[in-house]
Amino acid sequence: MIKICNLNEFNESNIITKEINKKIVALVKIKEQVFAFDDECTHEKYPLSHGMIEEKNGNPVLECIYHGSKFNLKDGRVLSLPATQPLKTYKTEIKNGEVWCEI
Repeated sequence: MIKICNLNEFNESNIITKEINKKIVALVKIKEQVFAFDDECTHEKYPLSHGMIEEKNGNPVLECIYHGSKFNLKDGRVLSLPATQPLKTYKTEIKNGEVWCEI
């Protein structure tokens, strides 16, 4: 795992991005958990960091604002077309106010 950012970089449900190993990773803090995922929709490759976050049945859901694809941020599962491929997600841990990510 590598340190990716500090918790104080987040406001609740805002999406931030970080470049790691030439890859753009998006992160969002929801309640006391941070979710990390590729900042690229699997449908048309648009940035998901422009998307909207909601909670549905206790799960964090990300909606791509460009074509409406929805993804479960816990496991990357597609919840709504037009995307058909799951979103790549990354395991995160919070340690002493720092966010660590398994990339």
